[in-house]
Amino acid sequence: MRTIKYALLCCSLVAPAMAYAQAAHPDFSGSYALDVAASEQSPLVPQKMTYVVTQTGTSMQVERAMVNAAGETTAKIRYTTDGKPSQNEYNTGPGMMHVTTIVTWEGASPVFTNDTDTGIHQVDKWTLLEGGKKLQIARTIKVGENGASATMVLVRQ
Repeated sequence: MRTIKYALLCCSLVAPAMAYAQAAHPDFSGSYALDVAASEQSPLVPQKMTYVVTQTGTSMQVERAMVNAAGETTAKIRYTTDGKPSQNEYNTGPGMMHVTTIVTWEGASPVFTNDTDTGIHQVDKWTLLEGGKKLQIARTIKVGENGASATMVLVRQ
């Protein structure tokens, strides 16, 4: 009986700590700039890109500026990080693209699953490296039967 009481006491002390550890996610807030040399050489990797991330509770905002073959674009993107869909709109030059994003978590990494009204399916997995000095984004894109992937590294400014 004493062993059972001891086991229950241990479970009651450890379970809340484990639940907190699983529920707590790192804060990605900060300014980041693309390190082209450290990133995979791929058409998916822009020539230049900056992210300014603001994260509070279950919301995240990303202000993105990017230069690629299509030119320079900026976007202010809002996400919820609790698995609920977020709706955003991007100016692609020729028109507006509507994007639905669901953010889930794989341990300490948020996974952004994006689907557009133009048939693009994109998944970005973010990972903080070197104690938060770098942000790695592993990206896969699929359009119809065609797909590609790349890894980008951004350095905290």
